[in-house]
Amino acid sequence: MISKMNYRKDIDGLRAIAILPVIFFHAGFNLFPGGFVGVDVFFVISGFLITSIIVKEIESNKFSFYKFYIRRFRRLFPVGFFIIFVTVVLYAFLYPEHLFIKTVLSAIAALLFVSNMYFWQQGGYFENDLHLQPLLHTWSLSVEEQFYLIFPAILVAIFTFKILFKFRYILICISIAISIALAVIYAPSLESFIGFYVLPTRFYELAIGALVALFLNDKKEKNPNQRFFLREIGFVLIFGTVFSFDSNTAFPSYNALIPVCGTALIILDSSSRGFLFKLLCSKLFVYIGLISYSLYLWHWPLLVAHKWIFGDDVNIFTTFSTILMTFLFAHLSFRFIETPFRNKQYITDKQILVFSASGFSFLILGCLALLLTGNRTIYDPDGKFTAVYEEAVEPEPYRDKCFDTVTSSGSLDVCTLSSNLQSSKGKILLWGDSHGSALIPAFNILAKSHNVDIVNNSGCPPLFSIIRNASKSKCNKVNAELEKHLKSNHYHSIFLVGAWNNYINWNMISTIESDEPAKSMELAISQTLNYFKQQNTNLIFVAQPPRFKKSQAIEYIRAAALHYDIPRLNISIEEFNKQRKEANNAVKKSGIRSADFTDFFCNADLCFAMQKDIIMYKDTHHISNNAARLLAERLEEFINEH
Repeated sequence: MISKMNYRKDIDGLRAIAILPVIFFHAGFNLFPGGFVGVDVFFVISGFLITSIIVKEIESNKFSFYKFYIRRFRRLFPVGFFIIFVTVVLYAFLYPEHLFIKTVLSAIAALLFVSNMYFWQQGGYFENDLHLQPLLHTWSLSVEEQFYLIFPAILVAIFTFKILFKFRYILICISIAISIALAVIYAPSLESFIGFYVLPTRFYELAIGALVALFLNDKKEKNPNQRFFLREIGFVLIFGTVFSFDSNTAFPSYNALIPVCGTALIILDSSSRGFLFKLLCSKLFVYIGLISYSLYLWHWPLLVAHKWIFGDDVNIFTTFSTILMTFLFAHLSFRFIETPFRNKQYITDKQILVFSASGFSFLILGCLALLLTGNRTIYDPDGKFTAVYEEAVEPEPYRDKCFDTVTSSGSLDVCTLSSNLQSSKGKILLWGDSHGSALIPAFNILAKSHNVDIVNNSGCPPLFSIIRNASKSKCNKVNAELEKHLKSNHYHSIFLVGAWNNYINWNMISTIESDEPAKSMELAISQTLNYFKQQNTNLIFVAQPPRFKKSQAIEYIRAAALHYDIPRLNISIEEFNKQRKEANNAVKKSGIRSADFTDFFCNADLCFAMQKDIIMYKDTHHISNNAARLLAERLEEFINEH
């Protein structure tokens, strides 16, 4: 067996192959739509190196948990602490309070090694306002740190007990198989993004690296330069995914196996010949690999700041300038923080522990204090801009019981706003998705004179016989339960409120009869209309409002925080007509009664995201509470006309 792990330049070069696609992907270069797989390359390298080091020390009777974790402290924490501190201070001056508080919370989560769990609870990696979170990238560091907490003990147990050692490959392969199964079962979906973030679904990536380490440690090296072209095959697998994967790829699921296996093949290749070996061992690639940890830590906070500051003015020059700044900062932090803290001649183990404990305490206490004080006094002392923004993004009334309950449980839960009023119009039902939830303020006004029930299910079109491609079971279950409810509960008027244009434009729906979105919607509307005709129900199809490329609310508060002029977003009526063309055609063909409020959101030429001093949208397509309340009277007209 190999008693000593020799330094491999090509592994440092491989780190460069991992970090560069990540940076270019996050910088927004379309050439690298799958650049996020660089993180998976890092996972394999980490599993390989950690296992190689621990196994070498166990075999020479030199392994110590204390020494292992001291090395991890030296490697990870000094520069990590520093960059988290800089990020919090920087964004106190850049961000409005609500985004700054999220930054502080993520800093605390990163310090506690649970930022992956924190961001899982916030939503998907490619969704919501997570792209504005400057510490989002620390999720992967938390996964590695959690791996470091459990895997050394597993290796010690394997090498301590003969029965475990005898079956070490089988045991690790079983754990890999279980992890892959979990990654497939919990592949990111509308219901949850847990599979992207947590250690159990990522464990197989690190464990495959560990498996490679065990194999190389055990095998006899007969001809190290024998060519099997594993390195070349590995490169093809990695870069094939860098150029072909994108945000729509189910990940990690089984898809991460491709770059993971590619990385494993490169590490397995012990030959020192060929162009790729020379490339990996070149001074440039080795140095990029050496500073890759600092590069990873710096790149995302700087790129988020770049996009936040420049907004629409982001261009190739400003982007490359930010990337160059990332490399400069990484070089400096590698030289003046990473290198000294990893050298025992400069800093002893006792000193590193004192430093880590002091830095941890300082940052945690500082972050807790910032959660109480916020940063509003920096960007909005009189609270004027914050009030307008908070009014725009305020959650709709009764959201918890009229939307979140169904979304979280995946089961029908009819929400009643009022039920004992003496109304000649009988009961009213709002059946919708998240757009239906956005209209709750309007129906809350209607509930003063009508008996109103609400059923809203996020991401699910309020139609029978429709299939939501990414979430078939969730939507079908609630719709089937609603159909049973309707058999024993009659409604005078039912409003169907959905993101109709989105479902068609983004190819999100189908039916048993058709995979074509517009045709599917037409069929589903007709079948739903026929169902309610039998019950003599007034069925109203509420058209989707205009959809914007950016959030007026975010742009408003961004301008306030940066002291820019407040922009007013709009789109042309031609663009809106393009968005709704196919949905409108489906509605016309079905003959359903339609409530179209184009004149409320648009004039003859433009559609507005902000009218007078009212922000009309919470985000890019969900209307604000103020806008919804203004629609109440218009909606009541459709009740009275029946």
